[in-house]
Amino acid sequence: ARKLSGWASGLDTPSKDTTFLNFTASHDGIGVLSLKSMASEETFNHVVEHVRSRGGYVSHRSNPDGSRSPYELNITYVDALSMESEGDEDMLLARRFLAAQSIPMVLPGIPAVYLHSILGSRNWTDGVEQTGRYRTINRERLSLDTVHSEICQPGSFRHSIFWSYRKMMTVRRSVKAFHPNAPFEIINSEPGIFAVRRTYADEIVITLTNVSSKPVRLSLAGSQTPDTMLDLLTESEWKSGDVRMEPYQILWLYGDSRHSGASGRP
Repeated sequence: ARKLSGWASGLDTPSKDTTFLNFTASHDGIGVLSLKSMASEETFNHVVEHVRSRGGYVSHRSNPDGSRSPYELNITYVDALSMESEGDEDMLLARRFLAAQSIPMVLPGIPAVYLHSILGSRNWTDGVEQTGRYRTINRERLSLDTVHSEICQPGSFRHSIFWSYRKMMTVRRSVKAFHPNAPFEIINSEPGIFAVRRTYADEIVITLTNVSSKPVRLSLAGSQTPDTMLDLLTESEWKSGDVRMEPYQILWLYGDSRHSGASGRP
C-alpha cells in the first residue's frame, strides 16, 4: 500500500476542468508499462510470472534494440488476484478482488467499471483457443439467463461480487465528497492500508482498504475527525480512535466536521 500511496500522492490535474478516468481491468487486459516506474524489476517479473501461473497470458512489445518486454497482462482481474497459497477460497478471493476494485472508486476522478469485473468473470481459456487471441480470455460471451441466475443465487461467486460492487457504485453516487474534483488527501497509515480522505464542504469521507491478508488495527483520531464515524457500506458506526480491520476489508467512514463527536448522516 505504501508504493500505491506514494504514487497517488502525486496525482494532479492540469486544471479544475479536467479529471481522471480510473479503472483496473478492461477488454484489452491489464497494462503494465507504468508499473516499471513504481516497482523493482524483481517485483515486476514476479507479477508477470504470477499471471502465467494463474492461467493468464503476457503480451510483449518490440523494443528499439530488438529485445521484447511485457506491456499487457491478459487475464481476468479476478484470476490475476487469485493466490494458490490461500487455496482459491471463493469468499476470500471475492474480498480481495473487491478491495482492489474499491481503489479506483475512491481516488479523484471517475471510475470505469468493466462488465466482466462487476460480474466476477473468470478466465475464458476456451475462447483463447477458439480465436487464437490472448485478449479473448477476458471477453467471454455470456448467457444472460445463466448470469442472472448466478447473481441471484446467494453464496455464489457472482452474487458475492455483483451486489457488493453495486453497493459501492450506489453509495459513491450519493455522497458529494466523491465528486470527481472534490479535494483528496492520501493518508500515510499502516503498511497494509491504502487510505484516502475526501472532503466536500463539511463532509468528510475517509476510505480505508486493507490490501493485506492480515488483520490491521489503526487510529484516525486527529484534527477535524469525528470521534464516531459511519461506514457508508454497512451503515455501522466506528470509533475513529480504534479501527480494527479484517483482511481485505473496505471501510468508507463518513463524518461531518461540524459535529466533532458524531458521524452525522450524508
